[in-house]
Amino acid sequence: MKLKSFLFGVFFLSVIRTVAAGPFVEAPAGIIEGEELSGVEVFKGIPYAQTVTEELRFAPPVAASPFKEKFKADRFCPIAPQAAFLNYDSSQSGGANYLCLNIYRPSNLTSESKAPVYVWIHGGAYAAGASSIPLYDGSQFAKDGIITITVNYRLGAEGFLYSNNLLKKYGTSGNWGHLDLIEALKWVNQNIESFGGDPSNVTIGGESAGAMAASAMILSTKAKGLFRKAILQSGTILTYPFVGLNTEQNHDIAQKRSQQLFTKFGVDDSASGIDMLRAIDPFLLAYHCTYDYDFPHNRGSFMIPYMDGNVLPVSPYRELKRNNYNDVSVIMGYNTNEGTLFVNRDITENELISGFYANFDKNKAESLKNLYKLNEKSSVYEKASEFMGDVMFNLGMKIFADNLSATQKVYVYHFDYLPKSSKGDVTGVYHSSELKYAFNNLSKDASDKTKDVAEVFHLRLVNFMKTGDPDSDGSKSTLIKWKAYDKNDNAVLRIGSYTGVEEFKLKEKLSKLEEIFFGSEKK
Repeated sequence: MKLKSFLFGVFFLSVIRTVAAGPFVEAPAGIIEGEELSGVEVFKGIPYAQTVTEELRFAPPVAASPFKEKFKADRFCPIAPQAAFLNYDSSQSGGANYLCLNIYRPSNLTSESKAPVYVWIHGGAYAAGASSIPLYDGSQFAKDGIITITVNYRLGAEGFLYSNNLLKKYGTSGNWGHLDLIEALKWVNQNIESFGGDPSNVTIGGESAGAMAASAMILSTKAKGLFRKAILQSGTILTYPFVGLNTEQNHDIAQKRSQQLFTKFGVDDSASGIDMLRAIDPFLLAYHCTYDYDFPHNRGSFMIPYMDGNVLPVSPYRELKRNNYNDVSVIMGYNTNEGTLFVNRDITENELISGFYANFDKNKAESLKNLYKLNEKSSVYEKASEFMGDVMFNLGMKIFADNLSATQKVYVYHFDYLPKSSKGDVTGVYHSSELKYAFNNLSKDASDKTKDVAEVFHLRLVNFMKTGDPDSDGSKSTLIKWKAYDKNDNAVLRIGSYTGVEEFKLKEKLSKLEEIFFGSEKK
């Protein structure tokens, strides 16, 4: 009797442990255990590359080794070093093992499920952000059948420091963060089938700097074959001041910013100088290269990616013109008031005009002054915001759409929804305001109209991830058709209080802006 009681007890405890254990996956990376949260299986903080310490700082990433023991993926890893780290959960603010990813998947998938995969790249001017921000929770995508992956990558000096010494050593420089993302995509391709995903149906996406990075992947030969579709929300690699619009401008900014950092810490661009930087706390470095752009005086210390001819083409614009890009279908778009968050509300006309001359040569400045001329209908703040939105986000979108659509399926949207509660706010439909709609992560008190807009936008993205067609998930189609972009047609999908096709209203102005910045390269 005692033996039977003992065996029953062992069996009971075994059952309890089995029930208590979270979902687990046996992948090439090892055995990984996650947790079930609100009907979605979540695997947090999975390392895709080795810890960034010592000689691995300012160097290409090295793939993580397979786990020798079961990895418990129930906690987000630390955020990448950044000046804004105090804005995040303090438990995530330290540690060097931050090159990791998080996976949100539908329940009950098997290795035969072949679910579509979405890899999300967070924004933050290449200087801030994290994959664990609640806004990027991928649960709603997972509930709609999409395995969603959010990724950390190196930021600031850790991610984008340029060094001529390192360029000679590694054949690349100033793109450590981009190389991290390529390493993460390799991990996804090698492991996602074990999670029930389809490695032949991977979509990458991002917003702001995340979209810039995703567009970099479209142009990078190193990312070829690692994804099939892309979603670019408010950003491409053709942007000023986050990357630079051409090679000369990009190299000048990247080299000067890095030299500023070398000088600040009393080192030179040599092997010993780099070693000295590696001895400095990465959070201290981050404080000296946060996003701090001053347009009227053309000042800033933030790091930018480098057009090195290895990870990034030397001239992204020229490669687009030559149709030299990876074979991918794309959704891209813009918000109505992209620039309002990047302009001081009390900017004067003199500061705006001074900014044109401080940032660009005399001929370009004169042309910009005429193109963005003040009138009775707009304030200086509105005109400055219009310019910043165009040069930072809209111009690059137009150029990418025009050129990619020559050989690929491209869909362009205009996000134009402003909730009633936001009426009167001068920032309008500001940069990043579409994110909660795309993820369908709204506050509980959102209005029915707001929920409707989120459903429309979110559904189109889900359809695109599944089939490459934003109008259909393969079994049912939407009533309003989103036409593929044609540079001679000018049709885009407006997402707002109502959804419908409209003329690409920015096209004529952006064509003039393209002529100002790229006229000589178009010939």
